[in-house]
Amino acid sequence: MQASWGSADSTVRSLFSVKDSFQLPDGETEYRVSYSEESKSNFEKLTEALGRQGLTPLLAGTKEDCVLFVRKKQAAVQSKSRVPLILALFTFASVVVAAVVEVEVYGAFASGVPWYAVSLPFVACVWLILLAHELGHRVVSRRNKTAPPTPYVIPGVPELTFFLFSLGIISVQREPAVNRDRLFDVMVAGPILALAAAVVLYFVGGVTSVPSALPAQGIQLVNGIPVEGVSPSVLQYGIGVLISPFIAAPPSGLLSLSPIADAATFGFPLTFVSLLPMVFFDGGYLISAVFGSVPARVGTYLSVLVLILIDVPDYWALAIVVLLLAARPFDIRTRDEVSGISQGRKALYLAMILLAILSVPIPQTIATFPLG
Repeated sequence: MQASWGSADSTVRSLFSVKDSFQLPDGETEYRVSYSEESKSNFEKLTEALGRQGLTPLLAGTKEDCVLFVRKKQAAVQSKSRVPLILALFTFASVVVAAVVEVEVYGAFASGVPWYAVSLPFVACVWLILLAHELGHRVVSRRNKTAPPTPYVIPGVPELTFFLFSLGIISVQREPAVNRDRLFDVMVAGPILALAAAVVLYFVGGVTSVPSALPAQGIQLVNGIPVEGVSPSVLQYGIGVLISPFIAAPPSGLLSLSPIADAATFGFPLTFVSLLPMVFFDGGYLISAVFGSVPARVGTYLSVLVLILIDVPDYWALAIVVLLLAARPFDIRTRDEVSGISQGRKALYLAMILLAILSVPIPQTIATFPLG
């Protein structure tokens, strides 16, 4: 181990200007270093180099009074809780119930379509979107050589949360990220990949849609279950415009039906929810990485207000969940506590907020607002 510490000392001094160093009683080494424009990237290099030696660095203090600690690397916390699995099973049950309703709707409006051609694509596509969200986190975490966050899929409640088969996915860090840039990259990857999956599926669903056998007349009742349309988002409108030259419009009064498009529709409000600046959601980590923990708290309560006031169905249930989460302590963890986030990622965060707005189903009060 002495050789490792000696090699680590040489690596630190090759990447940082060391003012002084101290050997601490618990085996750590403390370095007083000068912070420069290269310190962020040098710390990333140091983290990778020391990781091969079973060591890990921590950069603390301020740019004017910067302290670098080197300590033995600790394994990422391996959660033995079965809560994530249980929540995933409840979410799966919620999706299956929604698929049953979907089959009943098709039985009323397009009885010629077999049940398995409705339910199986519907369930598979909803889960493909949820898995894409988690895959985005894991792929970038692996590239950054850090443990991915632990996901908790919040299940929807049949008949209470309508088209929200899941109220969203919250994440808990298993170990600190290298810096704010790396944390931002991991957290933003989930919503982006989930939205990409939703866009592709919505496009495929639109191209393969079939006209209904019966006309839609406002709110319909199928076996006593109210079936009400949800206004599409701006992104869905845009996709509809793009595919309109390639598909035949249904006769007047009839609907275009596609279980794939119906499942893909879920991905757009999921993106909206994921990117809202709410603690423990991806958007909460993003705003904390960009602006700090205090704006994340403010953004959480503003998001709750938006969820309550917006007249898109069922967001009130999510607002309650977010308020419960807001009572818990929340802060991001990074090994480099000194360096800020890059300007490019600040601009990307603003683009993500715009993307969230474009993904939310257009409220009925806006969709029916008279023009002129």
